[in-house]
This record gives sequence, C-alpha cells and structure tokens, in this order.
Amino acid sequence: MLKGLLGCLITVSLFFSLVPSNVIAAERKFGDTIASANGRVLAIQKDGSLWYWGKGTFNDSRGDQSPQRASKSKLMDDVIAVYGNWWSSFAIKSDHSLWSIQSDENDQGVTKPIKVMEGVREATASYDQVLVLKTDGTVWVKPVYADNKSFKQVMSGVKQISANLNCYYALKEDDSLWGWGDNYSGGLGIKTQEVDIIAPVKIMMDVKSVHGIGSNAFAIKKDSTLWGWGENEDGLLFTGKVETWAFKPYADGSQSIVKAQFTPVKLMSDVIKVDGRNHIAVIKKDHSLWTWGGNQEGQLGDGSTESRYTPQKVLDDVIDITAKAAFTFALKSDGTLMGSGSNGVGELALDTFDYDPHPTPIQIMDNVAIPYTTASFPSVWAKDDVSFAIKNKLLPLSMQSGYEKNITRGEFISLIVPLIETTTGKKLDTIINEKGLKLAEPFNDTDDNNILSIAAFGIITGVGDGRFNPNGLITREQASLILMKTSKFLGIGSENRVDSNKSFTDHNQIAVWAEESVYFCIRHEVMKGTGNNNFSPKSHYTREMSIITIVRLYGQISGQVT
Repeated sequence: MLKGLLGCLITVSLFFSLVPSNVIAAERKFGDTIASANGRVLAIQKDGSLWYWGKGTFNDSRGDQSPQRASKSKLMDDVIAVYGNWWSSFAIKSDHSLWSIQSDENDQGVTKPIKVMEGVREATASYDQVLVLKTDGTVWVKPVYADNKSFKQVMSGVKQISANLNCYYALKEDDSLWGWGDNYSGGLGIKTQEVDIIAPVKIMMDVKSVHGIGSNAFAIKKDSTLWGWGENEDGLLFTGKVETWAFKPYADGSQSIVKAQFTPVKLMSDVIKVDGRNHIAVIKKDHSLWTWGGNQEGQLGDGSTESRYTPQKVLDDVIDITAKAAFTFALKSDGTLMGSGSNGVGELALDTFDYDPHPTPIQIMDNVAIPYTTASFPSVWAKDDVSFAIKNKLLPLSMQSGYEKNITRGEFISLIVPLIETTTGKKLDTIINEKGLKLAEPFNDTDDNNILSIAAFGIITGVGDGRFNPNGLITREQASLILMKTSKFLGIGSENRVDSNKSFTDHNQIAVWAEESVYFCIRHEVMKGTGNNNFSPKSHYTREMSIITIVRLYGQISGQVT
C-alpha cells in the first residue's frame, strides 16, 4: 500500500509544484448566464458548464433541421459569462479568456469554440463587427470574420458595451453613454450631419446600462427609467411619434431625409433589464416581465399571436431575459429557464422542430446559474476529482462551493475526517473507543468534535495560548505536519529524521516545529518545492488543491481512482 500511496503523492506534489504558491485566489463571479443570437440560445449551468441549442449550433449540411439542433448540447466547461447578438456569440471562462462560438460565413454551424483573447469582461457584435470590453476598461473592435490580430482599440475607461444592427455603444465609468456607427435610422440617439459616425459621440449622461436592439437602442438610466431611440417601424418605442431629419447633402446634391426617433424618449419607469429584436422584453424592479411588439410566433409569451404595441405583464419572478430573435427566454430566481416563441430551428430545445407558434412559456432548463452571483464550481483541472469526492462522500456539503478559495485550518480537518473514516471503515468515535482514548479538551476558539477527535489521535495541535485558529488559512508547513501525522496514523511511514542534504534556500523560513514534517513530505514525495529550491512554507493551499490531495490519497489506499 505504501508504494501505491507514494505514487499518488508524487502526482499530487507535481501538481502543487506547478501552482504559484503565493497567489491568493480571487473570487469568481458570474456575468450574464443566458444569451441568444440569430435563433441560437446559450445558458450556463451552476457548475460552469455551457449548453446551447438552435440555429447554427452544429455543422450539418442537411441544414437547420439537424436533430441535434433541437436538443440541448454541452459545449464547454469553466464558463462564467455568455453573450450574443446577430451571427456571433461568446463565452468568457473563469480566467477571463474570451472564446468565440460564432457560425462560419455560410452559417454552417459551430464545430468548437475558438479562443480570442485574454482579460475580457464582456463581448457583443453588430451585424458585421465584434466589440470587446477588456477588464482594463479598453474597448476593441474587428470585423466578424477577420482574424483575431485585426482587433483595434477604440476607447478606454468603459464599463459596459452593446451593439445593434450597425451601431456601437460604450458606457463610460462616469456614467456617460457614447456611440458610433451608421446613424441613418437614428441609432445614435442624436442628430448628426453625416450618416456614418466614426469617432464616438456623447449621447446622454446618468446611464446605468445600454442595450442595442435591432435598429434601436435602449438605455436604463440611474433612476431606473427606460429610454429608447432609433427606427420605430415595429412600434417598439410605442410613442406614436417620430422625428424627421435631413442629413448633410451628398456631393451630387442628393440628401437623405429620414423619419425616426433621433433623440432619446422616456418609455417606462422602474426598469432593470431590457432585450429583444422585433419585440421588446423588460424586467421591472418587482421582477415582473413585460413585453410588446411583433408576436407572430408567440414570442411575447402572453398566450396569443397578436402583436401588441403597449407593454403588458406576462410573468413574475424573472431575474434575466434574452430575446434576440422570434422568442423570449426568461430566467427565474430559482434557476429555471422559460421560453416562448418560434421553434422552427429548434430554439425551444424540445428535441423536435415545428413551425407552430408557442405563445405560452415552456420550462426549458433548470439549474441555470444566477447572474452576478459567486461562481461556485471547481476549475477544469479539479472538476473530476471534486465530482469523485462528492460521489464517494469525501467532501462535506459545507465544502462544495468556493473551490478557488484558500482553505482554512478547520476546513482542512473537515477533509481529513472522511478520509480516515472511509479508509478505516470506522467512525471517529469508534476509533477513539477502540484505542481507549478520549476527546481532546476544547480549544479556546472551538469545541468542534471533529477537530477534538483528530487532536485526540495526535494528528493536530493548537497554535498556542489554547487556540486552534480554525478560521486561519493553512500554510504549506502546517499542511505538511497534518499530512505526515495522518500518514503515520494510517500506518504509513514511521521513521523520524531530517535529511540535511535536502535543505531549501528558504530553510530558515520553516518553523522549527515543521522541519521534520516538511522533509518527511519531501522525502516521501508528498510535497515538493515551489521552484528555485524554495519550499515557500508560509504560502497557502486552495480548497480544490486540498480536495485533489485527499482524493488521490483515498484512491491509492482504497484502490479506487477518479
């Protein structure tokens, strides 16, 4: 058993030696967790897996009626945000890398996601241009089908972006909204002399978010009022009014005179989200969903196919929406995704196609991640081991989240307990009774029975002054001591010695009480150095690193592997 155990420990130590030991993991947050684009729908599950269905999701020469397109299919893991518009859609992974999920130029479907760039916060697209917002606040743009080297920076100091058919919008840190692009239909919300506006122009102030929709745009201001502008042929602005504007005459003397809403007009109050294409879906502060506009496919979700040009309430308890085709998808607070509208190319993920309208919302998926909450899923490299730990009851429920966080001393013991119980087949209190032991005296800062039992076994001690410090982060030298004593408790490696020829450059940083355990773990390849002949004794472990250690130990002792 020792040989197998040491083989496992080599694997674990090699992994730890590749991870920067002095980095404290940042908390991951979800962004938008549902999106749509040209009949395609995407949703992120709470475990970070990205699923999609509908038009252009598979490369199939038979066209849009490929059976796979009418079913939900898993596309990738480790995703925290998803965005889409027109022909393009994008995923952002937990490391903030951006991945393109767009169809090819012939709309023959997606074969696999393609990595675009690092350090991305958000992405969108017009009909023919991709717009990216990086985590440093810079905005970059390129043609949809150009290579990734074609990106050019256009702005900085930006916190949100959007696009409609051929206009682009950037919301700056000072809450000012800027835009550029084709202003023929009033998409920039201002009257310009030229139709094509290349340099960004200021549209309005005090904006909370901006949303490009069709040939229109909508802004939610800081007071939660909804404002709209642009083309009004579908009645999306529902004011019944338009403005006539004459652009600067062309060189030949001709002139474009257009009727559209060239300046923003107030539409509603108490709004927190808006989306749509030839119809509009709005979430209000009370989380009610309101819709209006075209309804030929039942996309308004009101039980009819009658188009409506004033807002009407259709659902409650809605926290997010996506509606960039003839459908509306609404995410409820319990993670349930509801959909209504067209299913001609499998948009509703019903495992079949039909050309009938679906005017009543249908439950499409559950367990969808809630936007802007903590992303509690393991990294890709830890996912299988975490799943194994859960399946084999090695991972307490309290540890099944926040995997990227640095682990505390108390949490590390909560992993040692099931390891001992499953490998021995006995509960801690049974082991204590059989060995004639008794629980250790409570520490000043904890009376947790698991900690007191492990202390009774001699595996752990306090940190001084009668304290255990259960909420303190566990360091590499502390982990080495617990790992050595756990190994010896299970009958593995009983010798006590320090190899003088194994001294590290930072040996003087290792506490006297940890010298034996550090070199025990090095000698048995339980742990390795962190590079440049350093051990980094004061650096920390994350939860998922610790889980991997426990799973590998359990796998070797029990003969089970992930």
